[in-house]
Amino acid sequence: MSFYLLPFIGFLIGLIVTLIGGGGGIFYVLILTLGYNVDMSTAVSTSLATIIPTTFVASISHHRSGNLRIRKGVYPLLGGIIGAVGGALLTSLFVDSVLRRIFGLFMLVMGSLVYKGVLKQSNPNKLLKGDTTPSAKKKSEVTNKKYLASAGYGLLGGVMAGMLGLSGAPPIVTGLYLLGNSAVEVIGTSVFVVLGISCVGLSTHLALGQVNWYLVEMLAIGTTAGAFIGPNFLKYIDTAKLEKYYSPVFFIMAVGIGLILIF
Repeated sequence: MSFYLLPFIGFLIGLIVTLIGGGGGIFYVLILTLGYNVDMSTAVSTSLATIIPTTFVASISHHRSGNLRIRKGVYPLLGGIIGAVGGALLTSLFVDSVLRRIFGLFMLVMGSLVYKGVLKQSNPNKLLKGDTTPSAKKKSEVTNKKYLASAGYGLLGGVMAGMLGLSGAPPIVTGLYLLGNSAVEVIGTSVFVVLGISCVGLSTHLALGQVNWYLVEMLAIGTTAGAFIGPNFLKYIDTAKLEKYYSPVFFIMAVGIGLILIF
């Protein structure tokens, strides 16, 4: 496959990322390893490096469009930072084929949870200030558990990024849904979270693997353009329909990626 196709491929990935959330890491790794025979170590580092400009531009665009909820994104981000460092350090302890199967199974589980609606949305801001009734205290406890759970999902997403160069979007998206974000807010905020995780993951990986900056530049040319244009399409999309179809689409994506990683 010609390297001159990378900007076009990157554009498509950047467009997809801003419409469905995440950072596109799975696409980068698969294209580099299967399409260009790049070794896994280089593909992982290159993927993380390419995710950064894509998610940076997408985060700005989503912020301008009002889709970014930074306060709620901080919780999965903090967990993701820890996971990214730990995941990068653990790469030398596992064989690539084993890592693929582990995370393939994990993504199948995450996709199933979102599709079946096991993790229901809730709005923690509905709790009235100063309300000390038993029901209010119970809601407060549930809210605290959900913030902690969101950080836990971010931790898992960070491990995915650090170990395989993936965006870690499935658990991050689940964690953001858990905090009561709408589909559009989940998309915009997940891109912001992935940006922070990728920066930390790349910093750790620089000491463990090589980055092919030529591949990064070729992909980034297209991905930044796609990421900039993508959020504008969301203005013309019926949010009600997006809420209805986002979970099934996410399920299909997670299952598809999971099967690819396993087999």
